[in-house]
Amino acid sequence: QLHLRGSISDGDEVLLRAHTGNYISVDAGELFAKWDHKGTWETFIVERERGPGVLHAGDSISLLAHTGRYVSVENTARIFAHWSHRYTWELHVGAIATLPDRPQLHSVDLINSGDTITLTAHTGAKLAVLGSQVDASGMGTYEQQTLTIERKNGVAGGSISDGDEVLLRAHTGNYISVDAGEVFAKWDLKGPWETFTVKREKGPGVVHAVDSISFVAHTGFYVSVDSNGAIFSFWGHCYSWERFVVEKVHITRGDMTVYEHYRYEISSQRIHGIDSITLTAHTGAMIAVHGSQVDASGMGTYEQQTLTIERKNGVAGGSISDGD
Repeated sequence: QLHLRGSISDGDEVLLRAHTGNYISVDAGELFAKWDHKGTWETFIVERERGPGVLHAGDSISLLAHTGRYVSVENTARIFAHWSHRYTWELHVGAIATLPDRPQLHSVDLINSGDTITLTAHTGAKLAVLGSQVDASGMGTYEQQTLTIERKNGVAGGSISDGDEVLLRAHTGNYISVDAGEVFAKWDLKGPWETFTVKREKGPGVVHAVDSISFVAHTGFYVSVDSNGAIFSFWGHCYSWERFVVEKVHITRGDMTVYEHYRYEISSQRIHGIDSITLTAHTGAMIAVHGSQVDASGMGTYEQQTLTIERKNGVAGGSISDGD
C-alpha cells in the first residue's frame, strides 16, 4: 500500500539507490552505480523547475552533483554531469512506486481477459502506443505502455490460453491492428485486422505473468520487433524478435494498492524519502541501471529503471523539496 511519509522538497540533499543496492555516483562527470556508499559522490541536490516547494509526481526536476554540475541526458541517451546550466536535458519525475519491499514478478498470476498488461520485447523495451503509432523504442510513458487484453469472443474474464484469439486495446481506446504488415492503433474496431492468436513459448496451457508469448495476425504472420524498436508483421517464423514477456498490471484505485511493477501516476502525490521512483529524461526514456552502468536508452526493465530516493541526512520519510 502507499503510505504517506514526509515529502522530498526543493533543495533537499538526496541519494539514489538502484535495484542492485548500489548508489548512483558522479566522478569526473561520469555517472555509475558501483558501490553501496553514501558519500559525497553519491549526493545530489534536488532542484524543482517550479521553484521552492514539495516535490510531486510529474514535477520536472534537476539533480545537482557534488561537483556543482547537473545530471544531463543527451539525445544519444548518454548520461553525464559536465554542465552548470539547466536546459531541456534535465530530468523529470515520471511516477512513484511506494512499496514495502522490492517489486517481484509472480509467475503464478494468470493473465485473464480484461486484464491490463505490458509486453516487453527482446530488446528490453516495452511495446507502446503513441497516438496511432505502435513501437517498442522504450520512449512511451507507463500509460502508453499499458494494453488491455480481451478475448475475441467478447466473454469477459477467464484465463487467456495458448491458441486463444485476442484483441489488444490501447490506453486511447483504439485496438492494435495489422494491415499489409504495418502495425498501428487507429480505430476502435474489433474485426479481423484487430484479431491475434496467442502463441505461448512453453506450448499449450494457460498464460501466466512473465510468460513469453507471441501474436499471430490475421495474415498468418507474427508481430515482430527489430533491434531498433520498429514493429511490423511480415514473417511466418517465431524467433526472439517475435516474443514478448507479458506482465500483469494490478491497481486498486480505492485504497491505492500497487502490485508488481505498476506505478500509479498522480500529480498531487508527493515524493517522500525512501520512495521508489522513476526518472524520465527529455527524450522520453527512463534512467536505468545495468550492472554498474547508468544510461537513459530506454532499454531497461522496470526493475532496472526503479530508483529509491533517500534524503542524505539519513532521516527516513519526509517530503523531498527543491534544494534537498
